[in-house]
Amino acid sequence: MLLSLPVARRDELGPLLGVIKLALLSFSCIFDVSPAWNCLTFTDMRPNCILRSVIASMTRHRNDGTIYAPTTIDHLFDVYECISQLHTIADYPTLEDATTPDMDHMLHLLQTLNPPRLKEAPPPATGPPPTSTTDKFNTCCILATSIVSRLLRAESPGNEDSTLQAELDQLTQRITEIDAAFWIRQAPETLAWIIFTGAAAARTSLDRGRLILYGGTILTAVDSERLVLVRQGWVYFGLLRKIRRLRAIPAQELVLQAESRA
Repeated sequence: MLLSLPVARRDELGPLLGVIKLALLSFSCIFDVSPAWNCLTFTDMRPNCILRSVIASMTRHRNDGTIYAPTTIDHLFDVYECISQLHTIADYPTLEDATTPDMDHMLHLLQTLNPPRLKEAPPPATGPPPTSTTDKFNTCCILATSIVSRLLRAESPGNEDSTLQAELDQLTQRITEIDAAFWIRQAPETLAWIIFTGAAAARTSLDRGRLILYGGTILTAVDSERLVLVRQGWVYFGLLRKIRRLRAIPAQELVLQAESRA
């Protein structure tokens, strides 16, 4: 009812509607379903917008002592470039509604992409744990870029599931080790990107819920009632989830072919 009110009335209820939209988008993300209302689809927003926000924030803080390590900066630009090359996939229908030409073109985009071999994060059981907040922050960024790289790479996606899950578990742990005030004051844009990256890689609603609920609680302190960061993160999340499903299609077809020959 509130979402169907005229624009003038909705403006009066801005903060309340912001909370409602955040709850609905969080539900859609956790359970990996499309939003129930058209007002929660954002056709004017591109999947790389969240990374633009991260890079803009990184540039603003460069003059007063950046928290981003040089390697982190390089990786963020690499991820931005890759997502920018694939953003048109978001314009296609859902895989269930896509035509054969649609599917062929989306798969062609993925096959012609050459994602950079981003530095992979160390396995959770190796190496000393980061101690300073800045080190923990950069560890989260490296884990997120490694996860993106795995999602974008075409070869044997099923064989990387265990490593992907290990990185996701470590990312979830490291995020919560950083004080919420740091994220709010220093890097809310980066938190949004990390949260939705991890959620896109998660295989269960429980894993997605841990990330989305933690991130949503912090982002409500800094995001406007228009939910700019959450909206950007949601569109980016949608692209990564679609890419993950596309990557799984060839593997599924191989299994069916093998079963038919048996």
